[in-house]
Amino acid sequence: MDSKKARKLKEGFLVKKGHVRHNWKTRWFILYDEALVYFKKKNQIMYNAGEIPLRGCFLVSPCTEYTKKEGVFRITTKENIEYLLQAANEEEREEWTTAIANAVRRLDIKFKCTDSEEVRRSVYPRTPVQFTPTQIREMVEAMQDADAGIPLGTHMCHEENKLHKLCFTGIQVIDWLLKWCFVSNRDTGINLACALLEGAHLQPVGITSKMSFKRKTEFENATTFLDNPDALYRFCALRYSANEFRELECSDDSSDSEDEIPRDQCGAIKGNVVKQGFLQKKGHVRHNWKTRKFILCKDPTMLFYCRPSKASVPVGQIKLVNSEVKTLKSEEEFAGAEYDPGSTKQTAGYTFLLRTRKGTKYIFRAASEEDRMDWVQTLQTVCENT
Repeated sequence: MDSKKARKLKEGFLVKKGHVRHNWKTRWFILYDEALVYFKKKNQIMYNAGEIPLRGCFLVSPCTEYTKKEGVFRITTKENIEYLLQAANEEEREEWTTAIANAVRRLDIKFKCTDSEEVRRSVYPRTPVQFTPTQIREMVEAMQDADAGIPLGTHMCHEENKLHKLCFTGIQVIDWLLKWCFVSNRDTGINLACALLEGAHLQPVGITSKMSFKRKTEFENATTFLDNPDALYRFCALRYSANEFRELECSDDSSDSEDEIPRDQCGAIKGNVVKQGFLQKKGHVRHNWKTRKFILCKDPTMLFYCRPSKASVPVGQIKLVNSEVKTLKSEEEFAGAEYDPGSTKQTAGYTFLLRTRKGTKYIFRAASEEDRMDWVQTLQTVCENT
């Protein structure tokens, strides 16, 4: 993918689980129309560390196998390659998964609309569905309800002799639409299910449903949705609400490749959480930048920071009583705040300074100007009210 010509939809830090060592590492992610690209460092985006093609992807949020980790979600590609990603908190995960799900749907719709109108009329010989986009979205959310929605399970596709997880049959979809009175008969249900497929709310799973969906036929009564037990489907984006998060056994044997020893024993995070998220922190010894998850608390007023992969175990803390916080707007200000004045690698992009009551300086770098101002204003407010 040519990132220079692609449209950038969202960017920020996420923690990614490796496919070889299975450890969790922080990466800078950029979401484009057709791919989610990641880089080892934010300021080194000339060469990416990898990319996830979005066409035909299946998104699950939150990831039920990782109940002890906050903000984890899973992307499965069309080739069945799984990517486990972790956002800084639930709010950021919701932002990322919404943006990714919308990109996947737009991409699926784009490729489904490449045929001529004549072919579309022969493949979809049906009357228009009398539902607004909002009603369709609410219907899909109801389908995903843990108690009243379509039951998810593992099903066998007999034609390819393969098991598929988190899916359901065509019969289950039509039965559910009839049960909750969205349609009055099975033919109308198939008509509505075809619209859900065309709108990329549902995806075909397994060779039976995929072949039915992809074929271009001459028969006037052709349909792309199969109301039978052999046709399997799944949601394009499976989104659990907080109270529907199913507690499963965790396989959370993760490690972090970074060696950071706490300068003092912080213990547990204490106080009422005011704000949390990813920031880059400049080291006091090596002067390198490391991405950390920061948790700002009051009562007591503290700023805790953790390794992204172990966000509940602080590796450091900063007492904010009588602290000063300000943005570093120019290279001169940034150079003056540096621990090593002779350093040639200076950049003031989205940086800000925190100076404690004892004069210790901490330099942070945010993901964007909006993120920086949000952190600075929140920190200033908390410090002033101490």
